[in-house]
Amino acid sequence: RHRQIGDRVELRHGAAKLRPRGDLSGIVELDLSRADAVPYHARIELVNGSLSELMNDLKMDGGAANGTADIDTELRGVLVARRNLLADTTGSAMLRLRKGEILKRMNVLFSIAQASDTLNPFRSRETIPYERIDAPLQLANGIASTDALALEGPALRLVGTGHVNVVESPHLVEAVIGIFYFRALDRVIGVFPLLNRMLLGPDDNLVSTYFAVSGPWADPSASIIPIKSIASGPGSFVLEGLPSFVRGGISTLERIFTASGPDPAPKAASA
Repeated sequence: RHRQIGDRVELRHGAAKLRPRGDLSGIVELDLSRADAVPYHARIELVNGSLSELMNDLKMDGGAANGTADIDTELRGVLVARRNLLADTTGSAMLRLRKGEILKRMNVLFSIAQASDTLNPFRSRETIPYERIDAPLQLANGIASTDALALEGPALRLVGTGHVNVVESPHLVEAVIGIFYFRALDRVIGVFPLLNRMLLGPDDNLVSTYFAVSGPWADPSASIIPIKSIASGPGSFVLEGLPSFVRGGISTLERIFTASGPDPAPKAASA
């Protein structure tokens, strides 16, 4: 249904079925008073969508990951002929992914695998299965950013903060990612208070490593951040000589652990 008042058009309760799956719904307001562009305001929800197709739409290799995607988003921007929609869009979104896999060809994580043979998140497998991935997103000036990405899987947990250019090729990315290994062993140790205090660190994990990732989305590079623990306070940081995005990422992840304890996964909420 739609309603028009003067030069303003409101598409109310719009809905669409996506291929191969997914239900898209929301409200879009258009300002038709300008001849050169169309300002808009949209509140959109995607339920049961395909992660692979979303990545393909952003030209980011949809074959590198799969799963079910739910998104709540509110966006404002300007539609301009022959210009990328996201270039003039600002807003926020909550991304929730469920029951999928990240393949070894996922460039950001593959760069981490190359940075450390011992702490390779893929180890002997070709995929990283996950139960859920949650990420609050902000979009502005063609840059998508998150300060609280969280992945929960049967083999490991991952947290991250960073940003990627979703408009201009080569889609430069800068991120700080923490990976926590041996989830099953952590749970067993956590049952015994004495072992818990002796063996698990402040982030409640037996082994954790932090990486700085930067470069083009298609071929980023990663390096291990020389920090013993990200949750033991600023006094333990070895920050001298690290890029500013790494220092900022470390501070962000520290705030997550301080505020949320051992499980920094954000609560799912409508944007």
